[in-house]
Amino acid sequence: DGDGDDDSKGPSRRKRKRKTTYSLDNDSLGSLSESDLLPKKDDDYDSDIDHDAPIIGSGIPFCKPMLAGSTMTPCNKREDWLELCPLLARVCNEAARRSTLRKHPGAKRYEKPLSEIYIKERLEYDTPLDGYVVKTVADPQHLQGFIVTTQFTTWRKTFRWTMDTPAAMITPTDHRLHLTDRDGSLVKDLQEAVREGDSSETGFKYPRICEVSLLGGLGCGGGLLSRALSELRQLDKYDFVVMQSTKIAIPFYEKHGFIRVGAVTRFNDKEVLPEVAYRHWSEIVDGEAVEPSYMMARRLNSKGIAMPETMPIIRDATEEQRKAEIQCALKSAYELLSNALTVRIGSSAYVNSFREVLSAAREFALSADDYHL
Repeated sequence: DGDGDDDSKGPSRRKRKRKTTYSLDNDSLGSLSESDLLPKKDDDYDSDIDHDAPIIGSGIPFCKPMLAGSTMTPCNKREDWLELCPLLARVCNEAARRSTLRKHPGAKRYEKPLSEIYIKERLEYDTPLDGYVVKTVADPQHLQGFIVTTQFTTWRKTFRWTMDTPAAMITPTDHRLHLTDRDGSLVKDLQEAVREGDSSETGFKYPRICEVSLLGGLGCGGGLLSRALSELRQLDKYDFVVMQSTKIAIPFYEKHGFIRVGAVTRFNDKEVLPEVAYRHWSEIVDGEAVEPSYMMARRLNSKGIAMPETMPIIRDATEEQRKAEIQCALKSAYELLSNALTVRIGSSAYVNSFREVLSAAREFALSADDYHL
């Protein structure tokens, strides 16, 4: 949720020696099979490297039904989580690798969902840290899954939950293909939730909103999430649960009652700048930004906001429905482009705002693109 400007008044978590990107180009893709690790003919060959070594994590056994042969235990100490950090990243990467192979057996590369840098920062700064880990009972006790929950915190004074602005970058196509807070009732309640704090130094905390900050598993993700939600209900400490989802995990969270919600903020919290899509726990570095966060939420004091059975996802729209989508998308694109014209180009915050608004307009233009009409 950063903006790339040097900010001496920024929160302590952002006062680090270097700007951090969580998905470096040379480390964001992983190999899907051992053969992909072999050097190409024109690569330098290092005889000290075992080029036939198996992929790290490939030997972790998939969880069996009812966690047979595995054990789920609570983990609430920061030092214990930090010690597990490399293993947490390994589980996430291996889950993504196996999922890619199931969907595309001939694929050569997969996108790593979370970097170890990102995981470590969350574990260093999130408060409190609650959760569970799943390990094999038999030695060497492989880590098979984990979940971490915390209190939702943002470092943006201008942050708000919303579904009523194109800046949130939820297009008509998104509403059709995914479960979203279509009537805005959930974001209304989220926005009205108590918010504590008056400085970006300490962050703005939502004592009644829980966040699933980290979750990964090899066949046990659903069990971990269900266990965490059950415990949160019993504690009666929170009213809502939110998270930012990776693209590959969207269907998983939808099955557990989560729907997409909009969130926006302003660069440097400057009221004169237009709202832009929110990035949770990420920042723009050297003018380059990760994608806006795909925020999802659900109420905790019920069995879930409308599940897919009651809010069906419509994959194929009728011609009339598609025309309505296009008109809505073009209207939003026009509104965003009009906002872009009001941005005075100056500091990097203004430049980034201008780019963000144009990027949002492009998303709506792509949503309106249809060669069949």
